[in-house]
Amino acid sequence: MASCTQIDHQIQSYLDGELAHSDRAILEQHLAECPSCVEMLRRHQRAHASLFEAYAPARLQRDLSEYVVSHLPEMETVSADMARLTERTKHPTPLRERAYRLVPIAAAVLLVVLAALIKARWPVASESPDTIGLVASAQGAVHRIAGDTGARSRARERVWAERGDRFETAPDAQAAVLLLGPTELRMAADTAVVIDGERKITLERGRVFLDVAHSQRLFKVTTPMGEVTVFGTRFDVTADALRTTVIVQEGEVQLSHHDNPRLFRMIKRDQRAFVEQGHGDLPVESVDARIECAWADSIEASAPVREFFAQRLQPGRETEQVSGEGGFFLQTNGKPLQTLIITWAETSPFVSYGDADVFVYAPDNTAVFRSHISGTTFGDPRMHEIELPNTGDTQSTYPTVFVKIVPLGGPESGRAVIQSVSGRIGKEGR
Repeated sequence: MASCTQIDHQIQSYLDGELAHSDRAILEQHLAECPSCVEMLRRHQRAHASLFEAYAPARLQRDLSEYVVSHLPEMETVSADMARLTERTKHPTPLRERAYRLVPIAAAVLLVVLAALIKARWPVASESPDTIGLVASAQGAVHRIAGDTGARSRARERVWAERGDRFETAPDAQAAVLLLGPTELRMAADTAVVIDGERKITLERGRVFLDVAHSQRLFKVTTPMGEVTVFGTRFDVTADALRTTVIVQEGEVQLSHHDNPRLFRMIKRDQRAFVEQGHGDLPVESVDARIECAWADSIEASAPVREFFAQRLQPGRETEQVSGEGGFFLQTNGKPLQTLIITWAETSPFVSYGDADVFVYAPDNTAVFRSHISGTTFGDPRMHEIELPNTGDTQSTYPTVFVKIVPLGGPESGRAVIQSVSGRIGKEGR
């Protein structure tokens, strides 16, 4: 049954004979049951009668519609248009009803906007087996060059980083990339980095800051002039074709020369060192690393991005802090070191063991010599010991030396358990 409000809106059309047959039947049924609406109808009828009588002398005796239309040739209108105009004037749509009609349109617009936002914030593709990181921040023009196809694209927040990808920042841009490990890589302006693996990158040019978690697998940074071996730390690396500079904020790193494998050095907290083409040394100086590395403080991943990274790429991974990994102090009693003897626990012939580099340091963290043990040697069940000759300066003397054994194999490689390190010393040198 129609309400009194609906009937009120239709009474004028009813009096003018403009209601449809069904609407007219509904209105008359309502009038038969509602005395108040009958009274309202009678008031309208009396008003009509009074108006008709009052304006009878001025009433037109003919229809002007045809005359008006004929004198407005530029208006393409017909009688139906005038009828619809009269209908809308007599029956204005309530504001609430007009608002309801806009709801589907507003909902559609909202869905389009939400879809655009989700697409802009979501990774461009699902992660693959080669996915080892995620762009956590991109300020300015940052680009990704895919390692498999060479395709160049804009690197936005939450874009995946895959093995072999190259990332570049423009002269006015900065970026941050989260890697498995976890490791946080922050890139300064005008920097190019290749993600070789989750524990290795190549800094082709520019400047980076890395926060590397302690792990049983070491982290390496390769530059045109040297290599930085990381034991879990926070540090800064600047590189170009001729020079590499390292600043350590926490922990320690090892800096070695590409062209001279015997030239390497351990860099400690609040120290800066550099390796340069044509320079036969690795100079070290004390600095306030917190101030020197302050440029990286403004480049940081947001909490939602970190949470997304942890859920999608880092679930179930636990970092293991290894204190003094492979580190042994050896007393030489002020005599020159001739050979180094390393022994390890029994190994299995069914396991593929990784290689290891051996670094021997003087008390001032400068190089004594460097050697190498192959994985085949570790895996030979007949061998449990190897003697490595001093390939460096065999005349210099030190009260003690420090031996660092750095495993090179990947996560699938076995690792021999080093049991002891000893040495053969000669007569007193110079």
